[in-house]
Amino acid sequence: TGVSHKNNEGTYAAIYAILKNHIGRFESLDFTRVYSTGQSAGGSGVTFPLCSTHPEFFAAAACTSGTGDLALNEGSGPIPVMSIVGQGEDASRRSGDLWDDVYNTLDIWANYFLSVNGFGLGDGKGDVNAFTDHYTKGRQTYHIWENAQGIPVVVYAQTKYRAHNCIPEEIPLLWDYMKHFALVKNEDGTACRIYSESAFRNGDWTEIVFEP
Repeated sequence: TGVSHKNNEGTYAAIYAILKNHIGRFESLDFTRVYSTGQSAGGSGVTFPLCSTHPEFFAAAACTSGTGDLALNEGSGPIPVMSIVGQGEDASRRSGDLWDDVYNTLDIWANYFLSVNGFGLGDGKGDVNAFTDHYTKGRQTYHIWENAQGIPVVVYAQTKYRAHNCIPEEIPLLWDYMKHFALVKNEDGTACRIYSESAFRNGDWTEIVFEP
């Protein structure tokens, strides 16, 4: 989970060390399935910036009302992400949707993560019109960008009748997305991202292929 810190990388390292060296002595923890989530600044100030500079930190990330002013950099790399925003967010930040005339941090978020995950890679502008699934369930309207394997690597959802706040019904939606992903780091330093339709209950591991 993320909150605003002066040093995001240092905070991550400290939390990881506590999990591995202390809690990990008493509980079995799966470090291939480390996720990040946050609300508002927990997303725009911590989670998504870390996903852009250190995508190797997390298997996936999902946030509410947090987007972030992101730019392609040396740390840029693919990572599965989900963002849920409210219909009534601040107009200068996340309001509207990706297809209106207002260019804000929601559009910047989409451009960045669509680009690094293979949708419009090369010009720094993600292809917001390349989504493969679009539907409404309950108060949420979803847009899902799947890769060639049918894996949902980018998900954007908007909740009707919600301003810039955190509501209980959205938290399980974040988990229902992230739980399908893992990040396996090999001994030679390479890493591969894994997707499991059953959320790793049935051993159905598939290596994710990110193609431009």
